[in-house]
Parts: sequence; C-alpha cells; structure tokens
Amino acid sequence: MEELGISEYLMTKYAGRETSKTYSNIDNIGLVTEMTLRIENKSLDVISQIKAEKLYLEYVIYTNSKVS
Repeated sequence: MEELGISEYLMTKYAGRETSKTYSNIDNIGLVTEMTLRIENKSLDVISQIKAEKLYLEYVIYTNSKVS
C-alpha cells in the first residue's frame, strides 16, 4: 500500500476486515477524508502548477486573472 501513499495503519483503521494479503469493506469516505486532511494546502509558483497539472491531469487549466 505504501506505493499508493497509503500507510498500513490507515488501511487497517478503515478496513472492515483484514487478511494478510487484502483489506475488504474499506470505509472509502473515511479514508479519503482523513487523507485529504493530511494534505498541505499551499500555493505553487506558475511553473510548478503547470508541471503538476500536466503530470497529474494530463492537461493544463492554468488561468491568470491579471491577463485579459
């Protein structure tokens, strides 16, 4: 699970049932809520924002309100 950025602790916490190889009956809402609370909300510079959008979204939606 670490390759997905999810610790075993979180998976165990939100799993309804756990075996050595799989977790089942995951409380997805609880898991996603806790993970989003751990994300730091910070601004990116323009270049970093464009690179991140291209990497994760595969397109760029950057707009600059100062440019008409």
